[in-house]
Amino acid sequence: MCPNAGDGDDEQAEWLAAAFTPLADRLNTAAPGANLTTEDVYNIMALCPFDSLAYVRLSPLCQLFADEEFELFEYANDVDKYYGTG
Repeated sequence: MCPNAGDGDDEQAEWLAAAFTPLADRLNTAAPGANLTTEDVYNIMALCPFDSLAYVRLSPLCQLFADEEFELFEYANDVDKYYGTG
């Protein structure tokens, strides 16, 4: 409710551009023509737990990423929360 509070979108986009570009490049190399953006990669990673819960098994989407890459995803959410509500 503070008029000076942001929503964290700009800061999260900056983090995605810095940290997720190599992920997008890797996936685009593996799937020519996909033209995934860093935001697309973030959204695919976000689908991992939902798909896993829906089918009660580890989603194949999760296997596209290493544990260290999920740490980058976690930090992207931390950045959003910090600047949006911190």
